[in-house]
Amino acid sequence: MRIATWNVNSAKQRLPRLLAWLDERSLDVVCLKETRLADEALVELLGGELAERGYELAAHGSLRSRDGGAVEREPLWNLAFHFGFCSLIHSLMFRGR
Repeated sequence: MRIATWNVNSAKQRLPRLLAWLDERSLDVVCLKETRLADEALVELLGGELAERGYELAAHGSLRSRDGGAVEREPLWNLAFHFGFCSLIHSLMFRGR
């Protein structure tokens, strides 16, 4: 299983780079942090592009937290599980930075 996390810091600004990055890799799960978009806006921005690439998107955030989402190639787990999983992975990878 290939897992990646990315502190996007604005999905709108990083969209072309994000899609190219996904196209270059064969990832099973992608954890996006700091998308700066509410759930509906994130799904509207990325949902179709990700579906064309075989991914599912689950958004988790609010206008206040602007948190992120979980992206997976195939339904490996319940997507709701990914939010806790992505937070854990992100904190482990960037601990002490």
